[in-house]
Amino acid sequence: MFPSSLTVFGPSQRHNPTRSSDDPVEASDHYTRHKLLVEDYLQRSALPWIIMRVGVSVDARTTKTERQVLRQLLAVHPDTPMEYIHPKDVARAISNALNTPEARHKILLLGGGESCQITHHAFMNAAFTALGLAQKPGIHGENNYYTHWMDTREAQALLDFQQHSFADYQQELRDKFTPIRRWTSPVRPLLRPLLPALLRRL
Repeated sequence: MFPSSLTVFGPSQRHNPTRSSDDPVEASDHYTRHKLLVEDYLQRSALPWIIMRVGVSVDARTTKTERQVLRQLLAVHPDTPMEYIHPKDVARAISNALNTPEARHKILLLGGGESCQITHHAFMNAAFTALGLAQKPGIHGENNYYTHWMDTREAQALLDFQQHSFADYQQELRDKFTPIRRWTSPVRPLLRPLLPALLRRL
């Protein structure tokens, strides 16, 4: 059972955002090349296999990132499609697959479904909003990325794993950052307009 990635579909297409499991794939960096090499190895092997191409999967525990990664994410076009899936739902899909013979020898797309089909700006802004510093799309660049929405109907029918929405993730962040919002409340009106300039200095 191999957790691959939605990024193997190559660059995002804002005019046609949804990918299905039989869409063509494209290695665009070392990460996606490795994912596709393992996918190919499994499909040519004598092992019983399931390949799961997983969407963007983080929760409120994942709040730290390297400066270089944050800089890269802020350079992405705000309207880039992105499908979120809660880590608990990924775990549920993997667990259910162990007892689902019908899932063997399939490439399944693991995303949160329609309630988790968002834009890159919505994803990035979730953390800023939880801090009380919601930002407009103007903080982003124009770069393309390799995230997509996904047709998860087959995976959901087989594995019944979609139990969390993107709104659940947003609430987790709000709950986690409640103390910070309280401490920064007096200066938030000053911080909010300054944040874009600070982010550009990363």
